[in-house]
Amino acid sequence: MTEARATNSWLAAGSVTVQQQALRDFAQAMANFFAGSHRCPTWTREPQLVLLPA
Repeated sequence: MTEARATNSWLAAGSVTVQQQALRDFAQAMANFFAGSHRCPTWTREPQLVLLPA
């Protein structure tokens, strides 16, 4: 993580705590997937805003 933050200014601009937690969450998701207890991890999608005519 330190090397990546040193070489990428956009990565260094973010919070290291949030980035580390995201990596831990992803590692746990992959471990669960390969253990056969969960499905493949996916990105969650934001609900799409539907505009109704006025």
